[in-house]
Amino acid sequence: MIEVSREDRSRIVHLYIKYRQTIREIAAEFPFSTTVVRRILLEEGVQLRRGTQLPERRGKRHKNIWKQADTIVSIYRDQRKSLRQVAVEFGCTATLIKEILKAKGVKTRTLKEARRYRPDKYGYAEHQQVEVARKRWQPEVTVNRKMSVQQMRDKELTIDEIASITGMSRVDIFKELQ
Repeated sequence: MIEVSREDRSRIVHLYIKYRQTIREIAAEFPFSTTVVRRILLEEGVQLRRGTQLPERRGKRHKNIWKQADTIVSIYRDQRKSLRQVAVEFGCTATLIKEILKAKGVKTRTLKEARRYRPDKYGYAEHQQVEVARKRWQPEVTVNRKMSVQQMRDKELTIDEIASITGMSRVDIFKELQ
């Protein structure tokens, strides 16, 4: 077991509490592993932090993006951009954008709501007629996007064809047909 001087112990506790350094950062300053630093802190009676306490403090590389959280919220709400589009604009991941929106109390749109705002992009305009691409020996079928799953099934469309037209999963189609 490694013996740690009283001076090093007090410095480790000081860095952890006062300067809010992580155990990993403290271990980098001393010739100790993170396990030894954690053990010292516990022996000294320090309450260990569980992760970071504020989402804004997560990862130093995202600090600038968190500073622009209000801009991100306005782009997502007002311009109706998707999480992925906002992420590309800010040069980060969609997961980080979703985390920022959640921290700001913004409810993210479901796929169904996104389609409502951008029917042309997703090809879900309800009035639109769709010709189903089928194999040579199968008869051509034209359906309306407003048709129910059962009506499409009555026109002898396969589950996969219905899934591609409606955007539903195969499981949801089976549930609806039952």
